[in-house]
Amino acid sequence: MNTLEAYLTRTTEEGDSVNTNAAILPGPAESSVRDLSITHQDARVSRLGGYYEIHGRYGLITLIRGKLDILLDGCPLHLSAGQGLLHFPFQTHYLLRESTDALLCSILFTCTNASPWQSLHRSVFRLPKGWENQHTAILKHWHERNASAAVAGLIAQLTACTAQHRQDAAPMPGLFTDLHQLLERPGACTLRVKELAASLDLSPNYLNSAYRTIFGAPLGTYLEHRRFDLAVSLLGEPSLPIKEIAERTGFLTTSSFCRKMRTWSGLTPSQCREILCSASPCIRFTPRGQAVYDGYQLGQSSGTSPKHTP
Repeated sequence: MNTLEAYLTRTTEEGDSVNTNAAILPGPAESSVRDLSITHQDARVSRLGGYYEIHGRYGLITLIRGKLDILLDGCPLHLSAGQGLLHFPFQTHYLLRESTDALLCSILFTCTNASPWQSLHRSVFRLPKGWENQHTAILKHWHERNASAAVAGLIAQLTACTAQHRQDAAPMPGLFTDLHQLLERPGACTLRVKELAASLDLSPNYLNSAYRTIFGAPLGTYLEHRRFDLAVSLLGEPSLPIKEIAERTGFLTTSSFCRKMRTWSGLTPSQCREILCSASPCIRFTPRGQAVYDGYQLGQSSGTSPKHTP
């Protein structure tokens, strides 16, 4: 076992605990990055795939070894050892499957200015040369409760990842540049494939086929996940009525929105909001509706939530 893995195995194994916020390192008050918590997941100990996670914080996920397939906001991504992704607050990420030797590190943090790393949004990026040493140093400082050094190391690694990603990124085909611009418009995730195809002057079948060829999943699946992601972000606003959220996510009635939320997550909109508006918002659940809540007891009377067992 190398030094990085030795430090990593001293952190919480997410498959064995639902409390990923147990050891938060506050960080310096003047820094834009604070509140670090670090966990690991080892497929040799417990299976990783088959559940969604939503965090109220930013998260740097790096794959130390093995392979991992994941949906981030419905976009299918594939990670190999030495690659990472950065998820933003309340983005949905769904771990699909992993190799039997997969080991990943998850660093959660709060951030008041993530604009320098915006290019990492919804992307898999190659970790820069020397990333193992950088990661080892972050973990060492975190275990020693050296907040300033741990935060400085994380910022340096994110900055280096951004520079590496800009260097590696290939230009997107023209069709998908146009599609991306359409999907970035407010409310675009409520559109249907045929409506997007009409805007691009293409047939729905051609657009779906082209999207699947490039990204490995149907465009409709991506839109469905983006719609769910929008619903989650709106439910995080406590003053926004459920009826208005239903309308803004493209549902004709509140009851149809509630049914769809149960299908998506196994939770009602009110239950989802209760967790998102709690002191440490985090939801982990399977698409079959088996919910696991991180450090939060739903309704304060439902008993201890079960650990996730895919």
